[in-house]
Amino acid sequence: MTLDYKRFRTAELARFAHNRNLNVEIRPRKKRRCYLRALIDADNDATFRFFDLPAEMRNSVYECLLTLRELKHGSKCYPEILATCKQVNREAREYFTVGNHSMIHMHLHPSRYDLSRCGWVTLNGCIVRYDFAASHTCDKKMLNFVLDSNHISIVITMLETLDMGNQALSLDIIDGQLIDHALYALYYLLRDAARTPSVDVKVKLASTAVAAEKIATLFSPLALYDAPKTFEAAGVDASVLQAVKASATAKVQHRHTADQLRRCRELQSATYQLECLRMRLGYGRLIWSTDGERLLNDIMLRDDCMTMEKERELSLAIDRYEVEINDSYFAQIEARIQELAEENRAMAKEWAKRMGKA
Repeated sequence: MTLDYKRFRTAELARFAHNRNLNVEIRPRKKRRCYLRALIDADNDATFRFFDLPAEMRNSVYECLLTLRELKHGSKCYPEILATCKQVNREAREYFTVGNHSMIHMHLHPSRYDLSRCGWVTLNGCIVRYDFAASHTCDKKMLNFVLDSNHISIVITMLETLDMGNQALSLDIIDGQLIDHALYALYYLLRDAARTPSVDVKVKLASTAVAAEKIATLFSPLALYDAPKTFEAAGVDASVLQAVKASATAKVQHRHTADQLRRCRELQSATYQLECLRMRLGYGRLIWSTDGERLLNDIMLRDDCMTMEKERELSLAIDRYEVEINDSYFAQIEARIQELAEENRAMAKEWAKRMGKA
């Protein structure tokens, strides 16, 4: 941070240098340049406490870092500053949340990946390297700040050619994400956010590498979003554009209260622990005596795409499996535990008699 010293006269520059006790070596016929160089270097080397700055200057820094700006290589802001300390969070958060407009950009490049559903996601220009539905929270600060925005634009771009000039996307080190899964999980994150942001969705198509049937499946989760949707297409077959519109604006027959993909993962994690206990008690695996897990596996393995039809099937299968576990598993286990407890008490009594005779 430095002043624009070039707008001052040489005499004023000399006075600035004198007031700051700068030792300026003056070269012949380069007096002005020497003063300029000395003052700029002194400013660059100066250190200060951020909170010693006037409030107006601190606010300028907050506004510069937290207001989303359209840059050459995509939209960018730096909400990480809010995690610096409580005072910064208190002073600066308003610049990020009040009237702020965040951008979630999902990029699809069918010719780059084997799977046409794979792509990459950026939040305000920052690359996302995690699953939206993952239970862990590491590396999710940007997502949490985005969810705190007043308005969020979701832009999905399917490109025919890769924009190699975009330095914000280091694609050589990014693994593809399933965009339909990301759209699905993001819907439930937005719905469950502490403050519900308004959302708009834009789909840009510039690729013919994907068939109409596949692209309809890809955009099926967009039907969940009760948000304005716009569609742009360049060099795309009319049937493909029509399939996208029909899929993204279809009426959802059943509204669920939770992310069914995440619910399925959590159920499978919980049943693993139950299976371990069941095996220790001498029972066979739960999958051998119930249909729920087999049905879940059939649904997940049949097609990995996340559609509204699949969400309904998953919800019914999970409900059925939970009932089976509750009715057959815990009832059997409780009876077996009671039986083992009685056997243990009987053996303890026999042991006590034996010790008494010794």
